[in-house]
Amino acid sequence: MRQWARACVAAGASVSLGWLAGCNGEHGAGDDAARVAAEQEVEPFDPALTRNLPPGVTAESAQQGRELYAVCATCHGPDARGTQLGPSLREQEWLHIDGSYEEIQRIVREGVAEPEEFPVPMPPDGGGAFTEQQLRNVSAYVFALSRP
Repeated sequence: MRQWARACVAAGASVSLGWLAGCNGEHGAGDDAARVAAEQEVEPFDPALTRNLPPGVTAESAQQGRELYAVCATCHGPDARGTQLGPSLREQEWLHIDGSYEEIQRIVREGVAEPEEFPVPMPPDGGGAFTEQQLRNVSAYVFALSRP
């Protein structure tokens, strides 16, 4: 499973690097940040997070979301505490949404074309190719992380 997570992070880094190049045609600090993220592992799933899930969302769904989060780790960090490319996902205050489970799903689905405080736009599906169920799973994981 860890090898799969590393492969997903590396794939996410490649997508992000391609996105960075497509945005401004230059390489630089973003390349370095994506390379560092690709070399780190996504933080293990903390069973205590299941207390924070929205109604109707299972612990299994959030666990699967943690595995899918590897794509997001390129910009948000393997521990979801943010990087120079993207904000922390562990806060209760959000830049573009209210932080509800539904809004997290929407922003993952649609992306952020014009971020307020970060240099790189977030592509739709976070640069991944999530099915609708996978999108709900990764959103459940991020939702749980952002609750105390």
